[in-house]
Parts: sequence; C-alpha cells; structure tokens
Amino acid sequence: MGIVNGALANGKTALVQAFAEHAAESGAAVLSATASTELAFPLGVVEQLFQECEKCDDDIARTIESYVGPAPPTGAHDDAPGRVGQVTVSLLRTLSEALLDLAGRQPVIIVVDDASLADVPSLQCLLHLVRRLRSSALMLVLVERDNGPMLPRRFQAELLRLLNYRQITLGALSPTGVAAWLESTLGTPVEHAFTAAAQELTGGNPLLLSAVIDDQRSSRGRPGAGHAYMRAMLDLLYRGGVTLSRVADALAVLGDPASISLLSRSTDTDEAAAARAVEVMGAAGLLTDSGRFRHGAMRRAILDGMAPDARRGLHARAARLLHEDGAAPSAVAAHVLASDDIPQWSIPVLHLAARQAMTEGDTDSAIDYLRRAYDACSDAGQRAALAALLISAQWPKNPAAAVHVYLPELFSALQDGLLKQEHSVQTFNHLLWHGRTAEVATTMGAENGRMPNLDDTDLWLPYVYPGLFEGVRGDRAERPSASLAGSTVPVWAPQRQAATAMGEMLRGMGSEESLAKAEQLLLGTRLSDITLLPTTAALVTMLWGGRLDTVASWCDMVLRDPAITRMPMWQAIFTCVRGTVHYLRGELADAERCTRGALTLVSPECWGVAVGMPLAFLVLAATAMGKYELARIYLHTHVPDAMFQTLCGPYYLSARGQFHLSVGRYGAALSDFLACGEALTRWGFDNPEILPWRSQAAQAYLCVGDADRAGVLVRDQLDLVRPDQTRAHAATLRLHAASHEGEKKANLLRKAASYFERSGDALELAYTLADLSHAHTALGLHDQADTAARQALQLADQCGAVPLKTALLATITQSAPMLPSAFTACDSEKLAALSNAERRVALLAAQGFANREIADELFITVSTVEQHLTRVYRKLSVKRRSELEARFRTSVLVRND
Repeated sequence: MGIVNGALANGKTALVQAFAEHAAESGAAVLSATASTELAFPLGVVEQLFQECEKCDDDIARTIESYVGPAPPTGAHDDAPGRVGQVTVSLLRTLSEALLDLAGRQPVIIVVDDASLADVPSLQCLLHLVRRLRSSALMLVLVERDNGPMLPRRFQAELLRLLNYRQITLGALSPTGVAAWLESTLGTPVEHAFTAAAQELTGGNPLLLSAVIDDQRSSRGRPGAGHAYMRAMLDLLYRGGVTLSRVADALAVLGDPASISLLSRSTDTDEAAAARAVEVMGAAGLLTDSGRFRHGAMRRAILDGMAPDARRGLHARAARLLHEDGAAPSAVAAHVLASDDIPQWSIPVLHLAARQAMTEGDTDSAIDYLRRAYDACSDAGQRAALAALLISAQWPKNPAAAVHVYLPELFSALQDGLLKQEHSVQTFNHLLWHGRTAEVATTMGAENGRMPNLDDTDLWLPYVYPGLFEGVRGDRAERPSASLAGSTVPVWAPQRQAATAMGEMLRGMGSEESLAKAEQLLLGTRLSDITLLPTTAALVTMLWGGRLDTVASWCDMVLRDPAITRMPMWQAIFTCVRGTVHYLRGELADAERCTRGALTLVSPECWGVAVGMPLAFLVLAATAMGKYELARIYLHTHVPDAMFQTLCGPYYLSARGQFHLSVGRYGAALSDFLACGEALTRWGFDNPEILPWRSQAAQAYLCVGDADRAGVLVRDQLDLVRPDQTRAHAATLRLHAASHEGEKKANLLRKAASYFERSGDALELAYTLADLSHAHTALGLHDQADTAARQALQLADQCGAVPLKTALLATITQSAPMLPSAFTACDSEKLAALSNAERRVALLAAQGFANREIADELFITVSTVEQHLTRVYRKLSVKRRSELEARFRTSVLVRND
C-alpha cells in the first residue's frame, strides 16, 4: 500500500504510470482510475477499476449498477454520521472478493490518481480491501491531488495502521537532477551556465523545465521565459484550484512578498488556505524562497490574464488594506493609481508619496501621484499645496509648462493666505524665475497680514534679483548686506553659506575664505530642488574666483550621473556653467557646444529670467569665432524684461555690446556697456573681476575716437581692481597699454600677458600677444614681433578665433611690420567669409604677385586665379588690387570680454 504526493506537476502521475507499465510488463494486472471528475458519482472510481479488469465476473458490473443510493453532495469527504451506511456489506464483500480472487491468479496493482477527490463509497470499498491486503498479491497505489482536499481522516488513520504502508513525497529536482534531466532530454551534455539558468527559472519543476526547453529550441538561445514557459506557469495555477489562483492574483497585484494576513484579507480566504496556497506555489517552483514570483514575466502574465475590473478591484482593496496596516505611502499610492479610483482618504497619502519620490529623485512617479491627487481634490488649501508640489516636481523637466498650468491658481491661493510657509516660498521662487515681478511686488508689499515669512527668499533677492529687491525693499536696497545680516536662516545652512560667499564676491570683498565656503558647499551638499540655488551660486562664486578646474570637475561629475538626464532643466543649468568654463579658458567651440546645448535641452522660455546667461556666453563664443550670423540669431531670442533686474541682465548687455563692437556698431556697443555699468554700480556690485564694463566701454570710446573718456574709465578701473584679481588686472593693463607708446606699452602688455597666462584664458592671451606684436613692430623689434604674432596665431587656432587667426595669418605671410590701424570687426567678418583658396590668392595678390606668378605658386591656372580674385573683390568690397594690401596689413587693436 502506498500514497504518492508532492508539489504541483512534480511528476507524480508520470512516476506511477511508469511503475504501472513496468508491473504490467512483469505480468501484473493493472487497474487504474482517475477521481478528478468523479466526485458526484457513487462508486465512480470502483466502476473505472472494474472496467479495466477483463478477468472479473460480469456480475460485478450488475452489482455496481444495482447499488442504489443518493449521490453524495459536494464536500463528501466529511466524516458525517450515517455516510458509511450508504455502502452495503454485501456490495463490499462482492467487490473485494472479486479483486482478491483476481489477485489469487496474478499480482494486482490498483492505481487511483487524484485519490483525495474520490467518492466516499469508492473509498469505503478501497478501505475494506486495504484491511485484507496482508494475505494477497495486491497493491494499492493512491496519488494525491495537487493542492486538493486531503483524504478523509478515518481513511488516513486506517492506512497508518498498516505495516506495509509507504508514503512517497516527490520534491523538486535538485541542480544535479536538473542537469541530468536536461542532458537526457536534449541528448547532449549541457553547460553549467545553461543548467543554472534553467534551475533559476523553474526551481526544478519538470513541467516548467519542459517549457523552458521548448522555448529554447524555438529561440536557439539561453533559457528564458517564453510563450511555452508562460503557458506552463498558468497551467500550474489552474491545476492548483480556485483558491490558489485567487492568492496568485493577489500576489501579482501586490507585487512584493506579502504577509499571509494581507493575502488572506485580499482574497477573502482564511489564513490557513492562503498559507497553503503560498506553500504550494513555492514547492511548484513558481515562487522563490523570499515569496516573489520566480520570474517577472509570471507576474505580468497573471496580471494580463485578469479581467480589468477584477484587477482594479484588487488594487483598490490592496491600497485600503496596506493603508490600514501602516504601509509606506509609496506602496499605497501605487495601488491607488492602479485602481483608477482616488478616494478622498488617499489624497494625503498620494501627497506624502510624491514627497518621498521627489526625495529619491523619482520625479515621474511624483508627478503622477500629484496630478491624480490634484484632479480629485476638492479642498482649496490642499489643492493649492498639491499645485505647489506639482510645479516643484515638474520644474526640472519643463518649468514653463508647469507654471502655465498651476502658477495662476497658486498666486491666488497666496493672496488668500491658503499656502503654508514652504509653499509660499516655492511660489515666490517660481514667480521670480519666470519674471512675474508685478505679482511679486504686489504681494511683498501687501499689508493684509497674511504674508508668511519669506526670509529664505529675502536672503537671495539682493544678489540674484537686485533690481526687484531695490524696488520692493526701498532703502534696504542700498545695503544688500543688511538682508544677510538680519536673516534668520542659520549660518550653517547651505543657503546662508552660499549667499554669504556670493555677496562678498559681488561687492569686491571676496577672499580665499569666500571661495572656501563655496567649495565646502559643493563638496558637502547633496543636490536637490532645495539646494539647487545655493549650489549654482557656489559654482558661480568659484567661477568669479578663478577656480575653473574645480567648477569643471564638479560639473563633469554631475553631468555623468544618469539621474541628471531625467531632469533636463538641471542638466541645462550645469551644462551652461560648463560652457562658461570653456569660454573663460578660450575653448570657443566647446563653449558654443555647451551653451547651445543648454538652450536645446530646454526651451528659452523654460529658462525664465536666467536665459540671459546661456545667451550671453553663446553670443560671446560665436562672436569670437566669427560666427556673427549665429550671434545675431540668438540675440533675436525673446528675453523677459525682468531679466534686466537680475544679475543675468548685465552679462547679457556685456555680450550684446561685444557683438556690436565686433561688427562696427560702436554707438550701440557703448550704450550696452554703459547700461551694464550703471546697473552694477547702482546695485553695489561694481567689481571688475565680475564684469570689467569700464574696459569694455573704454574700448568702444577708442573706436569712436574719444581717447579722453576711454582714459578716464581705464584709470577708474585701475583704482578699483586688486592685484589678486588676475583676469580684471590683466584686462585693465592691456587696455591701459592702448594709451601708451614705445617700451611702456610693451611692458604693460607683457605684464597683461603674464596675468592672462596665469588665469588660463588662452583667448585673451592671444589678443594680448597680437597687441604685443604690434608694439614690438612700432619699436622696430621685428623678430620679437614675429614671435609674438606666431604665438598669438597658435593660440587663436587652438581657440577657434577665426577673425584673429585671419588677421594674424595675413601679417605673418607678409612678414612685414603691422600698421597701427584698428582692425574692425567688419573687416574680420569679410575676411572670414573668404574660402581658403580665395584667401591664399588674395594674400599673394596683396603682396604684389602677378596673376601668372600666383598661378605658378599655387599650381592652378591663371583663369582660376582671376575667378578667385573676382570673388575676393566682391566679398571685401574693393575695386582694385592696391586696396587688398590695406585690408591684409591690419592688426587687432584692443579687445576685451
């Protein structure tokens, strides 16, 4: 007597069938029955057994047919009183005697598959027979149903009393067993990696292993979760019955390993049944030891197979139960969203989940939570708080879109006093970013008593928005430091540290200590929406202090982080800062690439009032490279009027003025430079190291022939600049040299070149060396002039400064002293328009070579020379060859950015 049991599809039936076939081949009579569909028919299993028995008396069939009794109801395995009496002693004796008689003639093997589903009368007959097995050649093998009801307790008790009773429990295949099975099935040795992958996918379940092999044969790849694997998995769940399927559905919806209590409540089943279902799925290889589905595709297949309403209902129930159990807001929120129903109790949960997601950098989930909560919320104050968070969450991706949708409502809530302190500050910051200065001024000047403390905003306002601060804070605008001194923000807070360092640099009081504060903030502050402003301020402070290497390394590190790609606005900001470093080093092509990229990652509208920074450095880089048309295009980009109330305004004016100066619009350039200086002076930020507007304006005065005013500005800047302000000192010395002659001029330019070399500004060094070459020529030091010109040429080529390179090439090719005439940007633009071939022909023509000589020198035809010259005359607006010499005997006078 034996019972075979084990996990779902672990080969019980296959084992018993193999045993039965072996017994039959050995001469035994094998009688088999399957009880899975016979529960409602009395003696259904016994009838199947005797249908298999050809040697049994024909009276057996009539005896079974003559048995009269009501069909037992569903659940017939209960040991209810009176049930045993349904089978008569005569019937039991007749059936058992027939089987024992057969066993007297040959061994008899009785096999009942899914025995726990057998009808009660059949079980009574089998139990009557079991009691007589000692003296007969008869064996009874029962196969228990996977995850089905147990055999009746009385039947089990009788079996345990038998001396020849054996129970065989089949477990999953071990790794060694999996390897042997695979080799037997495939007929070839299997690599260890293949076996390990199969073991991982199946847990040693033979049915799943067969499916994996089927998928592998069709794909000819490594074992994976293909169609056959999914079908086998669903088949296992179907075999397990209704309870197991319901628990599997709940487990798939919950997503993570769930407690038995949670599974029980989710499926309205008792905990014992839920625990048994989890145990069965684990034994069958569907779940790992931690309670997760063995492969993600299993969960997806179960979810896809559920009716949409049923799936949403399970998610809704899971959300409520998890919330009652005190689960994390993010866990509850995911189910709330999946249920497609946002009850009012879930809105605070979604709010908390969004905050948590934002902290973890998962802005997509945060936005999803907040949008659904916002749409379902009916409370005005709560709705405003959600709108504030929505803007903060969407800002790194698309500031303009977020503001257009939610900012008007937020402003109204702010005026009505519905916003908390945190959300009020956020609202103010967004209003400021997008240049909504009228709303800011109105609210900050309100006397309705509803305004919260905006100390954090006040901390920054004098430095990043000095024009607005000047307008709304009255006499306080005369002393920006008063805001910092009176702030209640702790001195150790990143905001306070960054504002302190930035303010010191702007007021010309910057020191090594200021830079140390900024660097410490960069190294010790985690980047977030709260620390973005102080971090950016620290970077700008480091730029002003000449710490270009530190800024570049920090930006490169942040931009390599994959998480930054999910926040285009942040990525654009740090790309712009990186482009600024490139420009200050004279790396014009990289500067153009970065600043153009900063305006491509997000639209100019998204930049708000800060758009002036990427535009300024893109215009500067394009101008220095001779790409004047590109500079014109970007100068036509719309900028908010409020930008000129921020620090970005002077930078934009300075860059626009430099463009005007380069293309010969000296009056427009002078106007921009003076406007830049007027704003910086009024705000108390007249620091030449930040923006040397006096030297720029002096250069414009020189171009219009007003040397006196240029000299005044240069002397004023000499009084302001400190020796440790390397770039400003160099720029001032170089411009100061323009008002001197002879050795004095050369000495000033040498000193300026030394400062520019120390600061790492290759572009300004190239212009200074070009001026030095001119000074040496005036002194008759032609060798030194040629050396300086060639050094300048090398740097100009390295920087990509085409106008400067063109002028220097002409000077070096002629090997003649440079004339002290100003090289206008108009000349530069026209020379840059020449092709390489046209420039070579023009240079030789300017030196007096005849057309035939030029043709011989360049190995081209005379006709080609004539064609090139025709185009050169047109592009340079000259009419005769003698005018070419004047065009190509010019040099760069003074230039400063």
